[in-house]
Amino acid sequence: MSALSWFLGGVPAGALTWAAPVAVTVAAGVLGLLAWALATWVRAPHRAGWVESVLWAGAVVVLVTAIAGPTFVDEDGREEPGRVIILVDKSASMAVEEEGVARSAAVPEILAAVRQDLPAGTEIDVLGFDAELSTGLPSRFDGSGTDLGMALSAVADRHLGQALQAIVVVTDGTDRGALRDQVIAAGPGQLPELPGPITFYQAGAGIGLADTAIEDVVSGGYAFLRTPFTLTAKVRGLPGATLPLTLSREGRLVAERRVSLDAEGRGEVSFRVTPVQVGRFAWELSLPVAASDPVPGNNSFPVVMRVVRDRTRVLQVSGSPSSDTKFLRLFLKEDPSVDLVSFFILRTHEDFGAGWESDELALISFPYERLFTEDLETFDLVILQNFNHGPYFGFMADELLANMARYVKEGGALVMSGGDRSFDLADYGSTALAEVLPVRLGVMEPRVVEAPFRPVLTPAG
Repeated sequence: MSALSWFLGGVPAGALTWAAPVAVTVAAGVLGLLAWALATWVRAPHRAGWVESVLWAGAVVVLVTAIAGPTFVDEDGREEPGRVIILVDKSASMAVEEEGVARSAAVPEILAAVRQDLPAGTEIDVLGFDAELSTGLPSRFDGSGTDLGMALSAVADRHLGQALQAIVVVTDGTDRGALRDQVIAAGPGQLPELPGPITFYQAGAGIGLADTAIEDVVSGGYAFLRTPFTLTAKVRGLPGATLPLTLSREGRLVAERRVSLDAEGRGEVSFRVTPVQVGRFAWELSLPVAASDPVPGNNSFPVVMRVVRDRTRVLQVSGSPSSDTKFLRLFLKEDPSVDLVSFFILRTHEDFGAGWESDELALISFPYERLFTEDLETFDLVILQNFNHGPYFGFMADELLANMARYVKEGGALVMSGGDRSFDLADYGSTALAEVLPVRLGVMEPRVVEAPFRPVLTPAG
């Protein structure tokens, strides 16, 4: 037993440490030694000098020891096993069947083997992941993809600052997230920073699978009554195979085609259909499901089509450019069932009389006379956006506005929106359109308030 252990009562473990830096302790010792030497030299001639010298030495030792700050550290603790995280892929590919058994069926067996290999008392967290992270063992395997990078990042955030004993990943396929790009960018042998050691378990062999599927169906989304439209199906299967593809509507067979697959196992076939009713109808393309097909759900593809009587013809006239004008034009233009005619930033009569030639002006002439006389009846809807008719219609304003009023009375649709040009400068409230619009347009007349009669008395004189 060392002297320190004996002095501390026989403590078997621990260490003596000094709180003050070594330089401070040495400096205090040197200063204390100089003070003791000076005191001894001054008091030496006296009889009691040696007593004071001993007392000075004791004081110096106590002062230096206090400055050094001795501390006895007794280290004690216990070791705990690290936490193990098990990530289970819950993407739709885990539901693929191999020889009649889904790949996800191997997950319980893999988890049991992992738990058996871990020491007793190890804390285990089971998490599911696809494009997002979820808690617990997945009950369904229908996720959108396998994003391992997202899962590892989420695990690192959950256990920030905690060392993980292991991360176990149970999956059947390739990562579809950003981790793959990071590994490729880092180069061979380089991996991004990971929250712990990772072990992978593969669910399913992935060998010899021949999935027959309809990958996509190309359609316009709408069709016209008694006008043929085309549905084009893209099919995948065994290279060189010939598959029967059927088209049905509401459970009734419409047509059947046979599609031949190329050397890569892909093919394409088109159906030409003529709708005889107006409305929304669901067509379905389907392939036969073989007993060995790993994903029977992708052998059919529903398509919803809107059948309209004819295209809606719309006239849009705008007196000034604006964000709402641009939005409405793009909104209508993207609808294939709308035949849109638009006019913006129009030329006025003043432009004609300014001495400029037609080829010197960037804007085309506004054919207002033809639009609101001959062509007006061909439009299903007329939109006036912040449009003042005055600079364009001129002396024909009464006639053209009367045509528009008659157009509305006979069933045509009119939309008027805007600001200062529509509801102020144009003064539509005094035109024929005021009769057909559901609101009163024009400037409100000021209300005259009559003052009460007050007789005034004047002195007679």
